Amino acid sequence: MNETTPDSGLPESPPPAPTPAPTPALLRLKRVLKRVLITVAAVMLGALALAWYGGYSYVPVAEVATAIPDPAAGKTSLKQIEKGLAALQPKGAYVVVDSAENRLRLMRKDEVVLEAIASAGTGAVLVDEATGKTWVFETPRGVRTVLGKKKNPCWRRPDWDYVENGEPLPKNNSDRIDCSALGKYALFLGDGYMIHGTLYERSLGMSVTHGCVRLGAKDLETVWNAAPVGTKVYLY
Repeated sequence: MNETTPDSGLPESPPPAPTPAPTPALLRLKRVLKRVLITVAAVMLGALALAWYGGYSYVPVAEVATAIPDPAAGKTSLKQIEKGLAALQPKGAYVVVDSAENRLRLMRKDEVVLEAIASAGTGAVLVDEATGKTWVFETPRGVRTVLGKKKNPCWRRPDWDYVENGEPLPKNNSDRIDCSALGKYALFLGDGYMIHGTLYERSLGMSVTHGCVRLGAKDLETVWNAAPVGTKVYLY
């Protein structure tokens, strides 16, 4: 005897649609999201651990507000600022050297008395293979003072000049003296640095010196006449 299921009188529901298999792109997206969630959770746990173990502590907003000084309490007028800046400005003439652009400016207050093409240090490094001694040919940065001036200066050639030219060091000190290389004037800035002339004015505007600042003959004479001993020289 065959058993049959009684007819309920309702239409049969269609079979459920099969779940589509995830695409490779979707799988990759899920893996990325999972890594992001793990990273965020790790950062939050680390922050809580720091807070717990004394790495930092939360400060109420009210306390932060009281720690910020009131701008009105330290208010400085524009006139006071201008007065302070004026006090810092050099008295009389001063010199500004832009060693990156190879320019020298002779200033008097805010007025540019002279803008001259100059030459500053190469930045090169020379190593004496025989002794291991090293020289860096850079123009110094900062504020210096004209410590002395000399007309028709002579130069005592240092060791590096001989090493650079592949010449043996002289036995006699008098053999080091060169009275033509510096031009007609020299202004001494200390530590062997000078503002002086050059035999090779065609190289002005290029970084070719061993640290000194070179000028053409006419510009050098103008600076010489306008900058007495004690003049400030600003190098950057």
